[in-house]
Amino acid sequence: REFHDRAPDVFASAIHHALQGRDAGRRPETSQAEMQEFYSRPSCCEILLASLAEYPRTLPLGSGGASDALQFVASVAMAFLDAALERRDQIIASHPRLLPSPAEEHARRYLSNAASPLAGLGSSWLVSSSILRALDEIWLVSHEILPLTPAAGLPLLDAQALRTVESLQVLGRAILRAAHATYSDLHGIPMAQIRRDVLRHLAEAEASLGEETSQGYRRSLLLAEEFEDFEALVSLLSTGDLGRLDEHMSRSEAFRPHAFAQCLQQPRLYPLFFRLL
Repeated sequence: REFHDRAPDVFASAIHHALQGRDAGRRPETSQAEMQEFYSRPSCCEILLASLAEYPRTLPLGSGGASDALQFVASVAMAFLDAALERRDQIIASHPRLLPSPAEEHARRYLSNAASPLAGLGSSWLVSSSILRALDEIWLVSHEILPLTPAAGLPLLDAQALRTVESLQVLGRAILRAAHATYSDLHGIPMAQIRRDVLRHLAEAEASLGEETSQGYRRSLLLAEEFEDFEALVSLLSTGDLGRLDEHMSRSEAFRPHAFAQCLQQPRLYPLFFRLL
């Protein structure tokens, strides 16, 4: 409701469309009645995300208003995921045996700055198909709003794009935290699929900034390290920061075989393979 109070008209419209889509053929109701009905069903609040994703499209694409709207929607989605994860953590702290423990092998980490192992697993609700579709719609809207190429000589537009990309980085991390809390195994197929999509979307958003190679994709890189995406990690560091890759190799002997394997899977990285030997 905090976000609702900040933008009541936006939420009133989103709630109306969410309820209309959920209850086809329902009779029209006042905005206040719809809000009371919607917030009386907290387990259905996730249907609001897809409706909110349409909000930036109601504004001229490329405008400051559309960019601000996207940042607002991303912050709502992030807060939704973070609130659910916080509540899950509270349950684990109060009732340590209530939720199932992750498999022991899922706790293994290859990088020193990777996400910490979990104490307990929750349901798959946070990565259900409906929520993932809504979050994917936010990513699609971001590609419509961000420029295809950097706005050279237009510092206001550059700053606007930077704020948008940074908000997407925060959203991407919230999505990956939710996936991790659900699956625990950073290298299992379900987690890898969600992680691949998030990093792809974020890298495409970062490309619009036109940053130097050494700085480009650094937001994607941070998430690749935290959630141990070896493919993205090696690929990104190979073009921007070989020293950082060397650091990972020297710190973690267990990571080395994965780095070598990634080099052998991409012909352009063959020279890197021999450099790392």
